[in-house]
Amino acid sequence: MQAVGEQLTRTETRLAATARELANLDAIEVESAWVTGYPADFGKIWDVLTHEKRGRLLSATIERVKVDQPAKEVRVFMTDLGDTLPEFAPTTTALAQEAGSP
Repeated sequence: MQAVGEQLTRTETRLAATARELANLDAIEVESAWVTGYPADFGKIWDVLTHEKRGRLLSATIERVKVDQPAKEVRVFMTDLGDTLPEFAPTTTALAQEAGSP
């Protein structure tokens, strides 16, 4: 009977781990759908953003800019959004709607 209980515990632990992995895969699927659709709609979204919201978007996505005037080179370092995208993955329609709001 104890062996059956131990097997049940192992199976339940494995089931919980599988459920977590499935949730992670679902989040990745949502993120990838958002990422692949976002560039196609970016021009439309940018056009309706206010100057303030454009600034907020740039501040959120650009970590820093390095200018090397002698070499005539500008390097833009993007913020790593990898950890935040699964939690915040609005549709492009939602972004466009927000853009129109003050």
